[in-house]
Amino acid sequence: MVPYEATGEESGCLRPVVSTSYGISWRDRISNEEVRRRTDQPPVTDIIRTTRLKYFGHIARASPSMDHSRALRASVAPLPRDWNRRAGRPRLTWLRSVESDLAPFNIGLTTVYHRAQNRQAWSKLVGTATSSSGQAT
Repeated sequence: MVPYEATGEESGCLRPVVSTSYGISWRDRISNEEVRRRTDQPPVTDIIRTTRLKYFGHIARASPSMDHSRALRASVAPLPRDWNRRAGRPRLTWLRSVESDLAPFNIGLTTVYHRAQNRQAWSKLVGTATSSSGQAT
């Protein structure tokens, strides 16, 4: 899940480039979708999603002796039976955002962790996850 502010940042990141290269001024009343169509750029949210999933695969394939790999394996492992989460809304962690990126495919973190071990299959899954969720906001 990408924070709401990321869609607002699109115009802030893309408009300066567009104003010099494509002749679109800040004063022009053009939607972000139209700017992306003219420049043939994907939404920033798709770029963030792709990068996050690629990074997950990178960490999952890392050597088991490395700290970041051990932390990921510990996070993917099931919780103890006597564990209770604290009251209130759960925090939006990086792993929860990876989970929400792959929610349309009905794949859990443990399965994703094992699929990421095969680099070709993982890059195919990342490409599918990014291309199928290309709604512009």
